[in-house]
Amino acid sequence: MTFYEKFRQLDIDYSQLGLLPADDGCRYFCTPRGAEIIGREGVDGIHYCFVAGYGEMVFSVNPTNLPGEYVHPLARTFEDFLRLLLACNGLNVLEQTYRMGREVFDSEVWEAGFFEDEQIQAREDLQTKLGLTPMPEPYKYIRELQSSFNYSRIPYTEEYTPWGPADPNQIPAPEWKVYYDGSFWGLHQGRDKPGQEIAVNEQFIWDGSVWHIPAVYLCGAGLVIDFCIEAEAERIRAWQDKWGLCADEDGERYSEDEQKQMRSENPLDLNFLAEIELNGRRIRQKHGCGYGWLPLSCVPNGVRSDYKIREHKPLLVHYRLDPAKGWAIHRVSIPWATQRRPRFKTFTLRLEQSPVRFPGPRFTVEKVGDSFPFTHPLTGEEHTFTVLEYEQGEIDPKNFSDPEMEYPCHYTAMTYEISPDIPRDKVSVKDCNRGDSPRRRDAASGVLGSSCGILFAVPRGQPRTAVSSLHFEPVEQVEWQLSFYEKTVEDIEIEISIDENTVET
Repeated sequence: MTFYEKFRQLDIDYSQLGLLPADDGCRYFCTPRGAEIIGREGVDGIHYCFVAGYGEMVFSVNPTNLPGEYVHPLARTFEDFLRLLLACNGLNVLEQTYRMGREVFDSEVWEAGFFEDEQIQAREDLQTKLGLTPMPEPYKYIRELQSSFNYSRIPYTEEYTPWGPADPNQIPAPEWKVYYDGSFWGLHQGRDKPGQEIAVNEQFIWDGSVWHIPAVYLCGAGLVIDFCIEAEAERIRAWQDKWGLCADEDGERYSEDEQKQMRSENPLDLNFLAEIELNGRRIRQKHGCGYGWLPLSCVPNGVRSDYKIREHKPLLVHYRLDPAKGWAIHRVSIPWATQRRPRFKTFTLRLEQSPVRFPGPRFTVEKVGDSFPFTHPLTGEEHTFTVLEYEQGEIDPKNFSDPEMEYPCHYTAMTYEISPDIPRDKVSVKDCNRGDSPRRRDAASGVLGSSCGILFAVPRGQPRTAVSSLHFEPVEQVEWQLSFYEKTVEDIEIEISIDENTVET
């Protein structure tokens, strides 16, 4: 029995690990020929698979990546894949490691490490039932595997190459179908029927951009809404010029704070949540997917954007979107609150911006009672940070089951208060140092990379606590940083009407 087969037999809620069930319906134009799909993320068509001829090596497939970047090896074995999942605090960071510098990788791992109780339980089950430990030096492991891999040997279908369709203009556009649990490419899970398209042609301005809702779709399981947000080419080019972006930019030369700011200013990078009020009930979106259309005039270094013609052209044509503009295109699915599709003439759509991170001051403290004043970067209000508890601790090495590895066990923890109070979801404190990585017991001592991150999950309802990165030796002084999270735009509500005469019964 393979390790993958053992994993499949466990009584674990895989979705709490970020690995959703998948089948052959998840195949995309860039899925390797004969691949065995083992799971999906649930957004942007990202899925994971074994490829014939490579044993238990695990590959990621992301049809929204740049050409030549659709498929990447992630782990030499499925066991390593699970250990990487534990070390990276989820699949999203793991799948995107190929494009990250070390500092950004460490930051993304840290931010992904705040778990709900169900996620904590699933991770604990994975470790205890299979005897797994987080992969030491996950960044080094992944980059070494990918840098030595021969991408030219990945088997693709005859119609496609790793750089997109062999001749995209000769491939007919797929029939336009939208599914509740589908994507922009018409692929979906299960045997549900495509939704009925209802044209609404709503247009409004939010956060300085023009938003279009050309249509909604009535599906058996819920309502699907397509959002098309305009971004003028001049605005995109101004953003590119400000940051000196080029096609081969890998982010190495930008600090973590700079990359966060760059993302927040990207005209095509919009983060929002949608909910509807229907027949007196408010229903939150269940899932969604999105991508950006970059006009040819904004493609850096002359790299043509026709590699996405098969994915983009049907939607651009169907909704008559101007290809000379940039478009942030999102599709959200909202479940019905009843077992059967309700009857309705109108519903209220509410959009809420996801909080934006704003980096705050860096600071050091040494003991209980230490405090310092700071100014909130958005409100301008004066606050005081005060240390309530401050101590160094050590994890029992017996908690680690791999006898061949030596793990950093020393950490610094503190509890604190902020006065006047700032809500928990609007501020965080983290260690600015990456910490030490696990190492083999016969290796020379030294700092090798980011910490393994096992202390990142802090149960809700506990006092405000910050825990440093892990080190082999106690650290005399930790440099911490405050980060603030605020919405920069007010929520918006839009009344949308449905023509009853167009609804199929």
